[in-house]
Parts: sequence; structure tokens; C-alpha cells
Amino acid sequence: MKKRYKHFKPSAFRTVIGNGTLVKGDIAFSEGLHLDGEIHGNVIGQGKNTTLTISDKGCIKGDIKVTSIIVNGRVEGNIHAAQRVELAENAVVMGKVEYVLLEMAMGARVEGEMIRLTENREEKAGNS
Repeated sequence: MKKRYKHFKPSAFRTVIGNGTLVKGDIAFSEGLHLDGEIHGNVIGQGKNTTLTISDKGCIKGDIKVTSIIVNGRVEGNIHAAQRVELAENAVVMGKVEYVLLEMAMGARVEGEMIRLTENREEKAGNS
């Protein structure tokens, strides 16, 4: 029997990085982060239900580790999502994408490796 997945509802955004803002260095956040600006560094979600949203104006040059991510901008680095990756039509990812669930719109582009994680494998990796 196939497992049914609930419709995805992103976390509330506690942090917004606006258009025209450049952050140099790693960022750790909890719950939700919305990016319209640019980050040169790694982005790490702390907690079990972290969501990163990158708008069509947003760009990250670094690795990302979150529960869920919605990309409509540019990522130059690896994405590790413990649950869900959603790539909207303007998404450009240059790096490895690890996910449990994937939704990809026509027009989205990945230049790298895509690895589907099983939920059991992800749980083991999180406990190590």
C-alpha cells in the first residue's frame, strides 16, 4: 500500500532577508526563513520543522541543510532536505540535492546530482 503524504504547508517565517541585502557568513535559523537577498555562506535550519524559501530574487552560495525548502531563485551549493524539496519554475540549483519528497516545476533546472533519501535512512543519519 502506498503511503499518502499530507499537503505541504510551510512554517511561519520568523526571519526575512530582503532584496538588496547581502549576508556573508553562515546562518542558523529556526522555523522559517524567507530570502529575497543573497547569502554567501551555509544555511542551517535548527529544529525538526525548518523551512527555507528562496524567492526568484534570492541567491545562496553555500550548502543548505533544512527540513523543507522551496526554491524559485538560485543555489550554488548542495541542498540537504530531511523531508521536502520544491523547485519552482525559476529555480536554478548547481549542486547535489538530497530529498525525501520532490516537486519540480517545468522550467526548474538542476545541474548536479539528485539523491532520494528514504525516510528510514534520513532518520538514521539524523541520529548519528
